[in-house]
Amino acid sequence: MKLPAIIKGRRRLLFGRLMLNGVLQAMAAVAFALLAHHLFDLYVLSVDSVLGDAWKAALGLVGLAATIGLLRRQERIDAELMGQYYVRELRKRLFARILTSQPRVLGKQRRGLILMRFVGDLNAIRQWVSLGLARVGVALVSLTVVIVALAWMHWGFALVATVGVAGTAGLMWWQGGRLQLAINESRRRQAYLAANMTEKISHASVVQLFDQVEREQRYLARQNRRVIAAARIKAARMGDLRTMLEFGSGLVFVGTLMFAAFAVREGSASPGVFVAVFSLVGFLAAPMRDMGRAHEYWLSYRVAVNKLRGLAGRLRRLRQSSKISKKRISRGRIEFRDLTVGEALHQVSAKIEPGQRIALVGANGSGKSTLLSALTRMVEVDSGKVLLDGIQLKKLPLAHLREAVAFVGSDVPLIRGSLLKNLTYGLQEISQTRLQQVLHDCGVEPIVQRLPERLQTRITEGGANLSQGERARICLARALLRRPKILLLDEAEAHLDVPTTAAISRVIEQFPGTVLMATHRRDTARKADQVWHLHKGYLIAQGTPEDLLGSAGPTRQMFGAGLRLVS
Repeated sequence: MKLPAIIKGRRRLLFGRLMLNGVLQAMAAVAFALLAHHLFDLYVLSVDSVLGDAWKAALGLVGLAATIGLLRRQERIDAELMGQYYVRELRKRLFARILTSQPRVLGKQRRGLILMRFVGDLNAIRQWVSLGLARVGVALVSLTVVIVALAWMHWGFALVATVGVAGTAGLMWWQGGRLQLAINESRRRQAYLAANMTEKISHASVVQLFDQVEREQRYLARQNRRVIAAARIKAARMGDLRTMLEFGSGLVFVGTLMFAAFAVREGSASPGVFVAVFSLVGFLAAPMRDMGRAHEYWLSYRVAVNKLRGLAGRLRRLRQSSKISKKRISRGRIEFRDLTVGEALHQVSAKIEPGQRIALVGANGSGKSTLLSALTRMVEVDSGKVLLDGIQLKKLPLAHLREAVAFVGSDVPLIRGSLLKNLTYGLQEISQTRLQQVLHDCGVEPIVQRLPERLQTRITEGGANLSQGERARICLARALLRRPKILLLDEAEAHLDVPTTAAISRVIEQFPGTVLMATHRRDTARKADQVWHLHKGYLIAQGTPEDLLGSAGPTRQMFGAGLRLVS
């Protein structure tokens, strides 16, 4: 995934304002130093000092101090906005990458690790942009102006300050390698902890049913100890860095003041110069600290970027042909030509005419779900072709594919929100008549009637506040409301209650388009026009239910030799 440029668009304007802010801060600091120089010499060297002039100078110093404070306040606001705008764009890109990735590949990623990318890593990137890059820019501008001012007073002041700042920067850079290793390890431990917590919270019922609460608590305690140990090492490395920073700042301060004191003693500078240098060197401390902390943020930023790129590299995107067809699916004819998907499917070739009902049968792991997923592009094929109405799937815009093909299965759960939102998800508008008809056909009306707020009842994540059968009926209704030409059912009737099984059977019989259904139920297979038998990824048999289920062969053996067909 290509990262967006940091200094671009609105962020370029903010960065320009930050640079101007740095110049103004430095100029205000120089003015403060010169005015302090004037005030000090007014009292020490002038025997005819006027009290009014002293008050004016003192008020000027207060005004300049307030100005510097206001400029720093605005600097923090602009820097924060710059970081937030950048992370917003990066978050949108990462979110889009996730949503356009192959669902099966995305499903293999641990949700806790993905959450860590969105929270921890994006926050590290924001810190670099807001507290690192922005402050480094302001600090460099401020340091340059102040060092020029010191050189104007005396070349020795500028030399001592420049050598001290450069030496401190070199020490921090040298220490950076050890700090980056510590940051990487700390982030890795936090990611493992987040992944474990997300998984166990999502599956708390499994932990309870198998009496593993104490075991998981012990495992969490071990993870906590590792996180704390990694955090301690990281804190120690950061402490080393800040120690060097404070030591370097102290050397600059002491060295410059000693040179200034020597110049005053030799008569080459007035006492007021000493005060001015003292003021300017004190101002340098803040930019130097900002640069030191920016190095920490830079190292965290590098670790975060590598993590994001690693995630993006694992999320394979759906490939689209350069030649996009403008035709829409109108009939629902399906053709597979030598379709191969990893180890799941091997050179599957078959055709489905519009309006046919095909039952996919076979043992678990035979490739039924993969075949359905290939038709929806939830997985990418390695070789071969899938055609809808003669159009190769890769040449069909995804919007047209989603419009024509509806999928009902465990891979498409309900989402958090109202029941109406779940039913009409993705639809711009729906007539009340159409909605009521589909709810009736899919057996959802009794569900609506028993819910306290009817269609406005809130559904929890994954539909956890509904039964398995109720979830299946709602998912079926959601699919039919789109008026698809092709309906895919991935064992939609497995382990369900009688009303749900009846609703699915009714839909299979009445659906006006093409139906392709994976099933383990012989009653469902018997309703199909054709049965396809998959075994270890190969299509080993296809024919009518009477041919495959009524005669000796692998399909009849799979369902049981005692099966008898009745008309």
